[in-house]
Amino acid sequence: MRRCWNCQNYQCCDKHKYGVVRDCTSYVRTIDQQRIRVNLLNSAIMKDESENDGCSIFPADTLPGGWTWHCWNDGSGHLESPAGNSLFSYDTNPYANCGEIEYRKDRNSGWTTFEGGLTSFRQFAEEVILKQMQR
Repeated sequence: MRRCWNCQNYQCCDKHKYGVVRDCTSYVRTIDQQRIRVNLLNSAIMKDESENDGCSIFPADTLPGGWTWHCWNDGSGHLESPAGNSLFSYDTNPYANCGEIEYRKDRNSGWTTFEGGLTSFRQFAEEVILKQMQR
């Protein structure tokens, strides 16, 4: 049988004609299997991110109250907004020999590098946030 990804009809619907997948095959998951897998992965990610083992949390220097830096012992971290959004995720390990920090502005942006140390990266990130807040 075929099932539409969007409306879950067991046929190729006119509205979502490209959203149809095959069920009952070993290499294609059913809708329910896919949802279960996504939910498990999301809960594992949230659990991993919520554990504070080896994590230092301290307030941002130039941003208003509620903005905090979360820094793990492995050289990674992020800036967290008062609403709980992760911004400016960074990792110091991939380019440590070059003196660069790999970072991304938010979860939807790609990774890029910042030339400089961790202190100057944090100042840069906070300046960007402040400019956005002033708009």
